[in-house]
Amino acid sequence: MASQTEQTTLQTLKEIQTQLASYPTPVAGCDEQFNYLLAERERLTKRLSQIRDGIHFTPPSP
Repeated sequence: MASQTEQTTLQTLKEIQTQLASYPTPVAGCDEQFNYLLAERERLTKRLSQIRDGIHFTPPSP
């Protein structure tokens, strides 16, 4: 059974993937929101792998 952290991370990742799928075609490298979504997708994918591998993770400070 998935942990609460894994479920939350997976749900957020799904939401970002949905946003990316419906996002209007951006101008490469010039769309900050699109670039942010791509970075979040990568961060959450890595986080999910860490959760599933049992690696404890401390998020970076803002």
